[in-house]
Amino acid sequence: MPKRIEVTVDRNGVVKADFIGFIGDQCHEEEARFRQALAGFGVELGSLEVELKTEAQMAREADLEEEDTRRRVRARRTGAGS
Repeated sequence: MPKRIEVTVDRNGVVKADFIGFIGDQCHEEEARFRQALAGFGVELGSLEVELKTEAQMAREADLEEEDTRRRVRARRTGAGS
């Protein structure tokens, strides 16, 4: 499954972004690029509430086996790549 960001804005202006298909902390890296892209259009987001996904959720979104996802998450945390 390709990586994507699903963004919703409610009637009160609350923005929610779901980073789908990203493994481990890749979503944090992508969030920085996302914010930078929005800033280029003059849009600035306040603080974001982060909801961490389980390894099982990440595996489903990335079409990976859960053990493979677990291995990739550990590798990213230790700096060994993905």
